[in-house]
Amino acid sequence: MEELKLELVLKRPKDKPPFIGVLFQNEFRAAKFNEWWILNPNETTNIGLEIEPKKGLLELRIVPAYANGSIYKIQNFHAFELHQFLIYAMSQQLVNFGHVLIKENKHIPARTLNDKLWVLKINKITFLREY
Repeated sequence: MEELKLELVLKRPKDKPPFIGVLFQNEFRAAKFNEWWILNPNETTNIGLEIEPKKGLLELRIVPAYANGSIYKIQNFHAFELHQFLIYAMSQQLVNFGHVLIKENKHIPARTLNDKLWVLKINKITFLREY
Protein backbone atom coordinates (compact mmCIF):
# COMPACT_ATOMS: atom_id res chain seq x y z
CA MET A 1 0.00 0.00 0.00
CA GLU A 2 1.36 3.42 -0.93
CA GLU A 3 2.10 5.94 1.80
CA LEU A 4 -0.53 8.69 2.01
CA LYS A 5 0.72 12.28 2.12
CA LEU A 6 -1.46 13.83 4.80
CA GLU A 7 -1.61 17.40 6.06
CA LEU A 8 -3.15 18.82 9.23
CA VAL A 9 -5.95 21.39 8.84
CA LEU A 10 -6.95 23.55 11.83
CA LYS A 11 -9.92 25.91 11.76
CA ARG A 12 -11.79 28.11 14.22
CA PRO A 13 -15.09 28.81 12.44
CA LYS A 14 -17.31 31.52 13.86
CA ASP A 15 -20.27 30.20 15.89
CA LYS A 16 -19.18 26.56 15.45
CA PRO A 17 -16.87 24.22 17.37
CA PRO A 18 -13.19 24.28 16.41
CA PHE A 19 -12.29 21.91 13.58
CA ILE A 20 -9.28 19.65 13.25
CA GLY A 21 -8.99 17.79 10.01
CA VAL A 22 -6.82 15.72 7.75
CA LEU A 23 -6.25 16.97 4.22
CA PHE A 24 -6.36 14.21 1.62
CA GLN A 25 -4.94 14.61 -1.86
CA ASN A 26 -7.23 11.89 -3.23
CA GLU A 27 -11.01 12.32 -3.06
CA PHE A 28 -11.75 8.60 -3.40
CA ARG A 29 -9.47 7.67 -0.48
CA ALA A 30 -11.03 10.33 1.73
CA ALA A 31 -14.53 9.11 0.82
CA LYS A 32 -13.59 5.51 1.66
CA PHE A 33 -12.22 6.55 5.07
CA ASN A 34 -15.50 8.41 5.73
CA GLU A 35 -17.68 5.48 4.67
CA TRP A 36 -16.93 3.32 7.71
CA TRP A 37 -18.14 5.97 10.13
CA ILE A 38 -21.41 6.49 8.23
CA LEU A 39 -22.07 2.74 8.26
CA ASN A 40 -21.46 2.49 12.02
CA PRO A 41 -23.16 5.58 13.52
CA ASN A 42 -23.90 3.99 16.92
CA GLU A 43 -20.22 3.66 17.64
CA THR A 44 -19.43 7.36 17.40
CA THR A 45 -20.28 8.45 20.95
CA ASN A 46 -17.65 9.52 23.49
CA ILE A 47 -14.93 9.75 20.89
CA GLY A 48 -11.49 11.05 21.75
CA LEU A 49 -8.52 12.18 19.73
CA GLU A 50 -4.96 11.41 20.76
CA ILE A 51 -2.23 13.57 19.25
CA GLU A 52 1.34 12.34 19.50
CA PRO A 53 4.44 13.89 17.96
CA LYS A 54 6.91 11.41 16.49
CA LYS A 55 10.17 12.01 14.67
CA GLY A 56 9.27 13.98 11.56
CA LEU A 57 5.51 13.48 11.84
CA LEU A 58 2.44 13.77 13.98
CA GLU A 59 0.19 10.81 14.77
CA LEU A 60 -3.53 11.31 15.28
CA ARG A 61 -5.54 8.45 16.72
CA ILE A 62 -9.30 8.21 17.07
CA VAL A 63 -10.06 6.46 20.36
CA PRO A 64 -11.50 3.99 20.88
CA ALA A 65 -10.04 2.75 17.60
CA TYR A 66 -13.12 1.42 15.86
CA ALA A 67 -11.89 1.61 12.29
CA ASN A 68 -8.77 0.44 10.51
CA GLY A 69 -8.29 4.00 9.31
CA SER A 70 -8.33 5.54 12.78
CA ILE A 71 -4.57 6.30 12.86
CA TYR A 72 -3.29 9.16 10.75
CA LYS A 73 0.39 9.89 10.15
CA ILE A 74 0.60 13.60 9.36
CA GLN A 75 3.74 14.71 7.55
CA ASN A 76 2.81 18.37 7.10
CA PHE A 77 1.88 20.45 10.15
CA HIS A 78 3.01 23.58 11.97
CA ALA A 79 3.86 22.96 15.63
CA PHE A 80 3.19 26.51 16.83
CA GLU A 81 -0.22 26.68 15.11
CA LEU A 82 -1.11 23.29 16.58
CA HIS A 83 -0.08 24.46 20.05
CA GLN A 84 -2.24 27.60 19.79
CA PHE A 85 -5.16 25.61 18.41
CA LEU A 86 -4.96 23.02 21.21
CA ILE A 87 -5.02 25.71 23.90
CA TYR A 88 -8.26 27.00 22.42
CA ALA A 89 -9.79 23.61 21.52
CA MET A 90 -9.20 22.05 24.91
CA SER A 91 -11.29 24.82 26.49
CA GLN A 92 -14.26 23.88 24.29
CA GLN A 93 -16.84 21.19 25.01
CA LEU A 94 -16.65 19.76 21.52
CA VAL A 95 -14.25 19.70 18.58
CA ASN A 96 -15.23 18.63 15.09
CA PHE A 97 -12.96 16.24 13.21
CA GLY A 98 -13.12 15.37 9.55
CA HIS A 99 -11.40 14.79 6.27
CA VAL A 100 -10.97 17.65 3.84
CA LEU A 101 -9.97 18.21 0.24
CA ILE A 102 -8.85 21.27 -1.68
CA LYS A 103 -11.06 22.45 -4.53
CA GLU A 104 -10.63 25.81 -6.21
CA ASN A 105 -8.01 26.74 -3.56
CA LYS A 106 -10.48 26.21 -0.67
CA HIS A 107 -10.76 23.52 1.97
CA ILE A 108 -13.98 21.59 1.56
CA PRO A 109 -15.28 18.65 3.61
CA ALA A 110 -14.71 15.24 2.07
CA ARG A 111 -17.90 13.26 1.60
CA THR A 112 -18.61 9.54 1.62
CA LEU A 113 -18.87 7.39 -1.49
CA ASN A 114 -22.65 8.07 -1.37
CA ASP A 115 -22.06 11.85 -1.14
CA LYS A 116 -22.98 12.13 2.57
CA LEU A 117 -21.30 14.73 4.74
CA TRP A 118 -19.31 13.28 7.63
CA VAL A 119 -17.97 15.09 10.68
CA LEU A 120 -16.96 13.28 13.86
CA LYS A 121 -17.74 14.95 17.20
CA ILE A 122 -14.68 14.75 19.47
CA ASN A 123 -15.36 14.95 23.21
CA LYS A 124 -11.76 14.82 24.42
CA ILE A 125 -8.31 15.66 23.04
CA THR A 126 -5.21 14.14 24.62
CA PHE A 127 -1.74 15.35 23.70
CA LEU A 128 0.89 12.65 24.22
CA ARG A 129 4.58 13.41 24.30
CA GLU A 130 7.12 11.31 22.45
CA TYR A 131 9.21 9.20 24.80
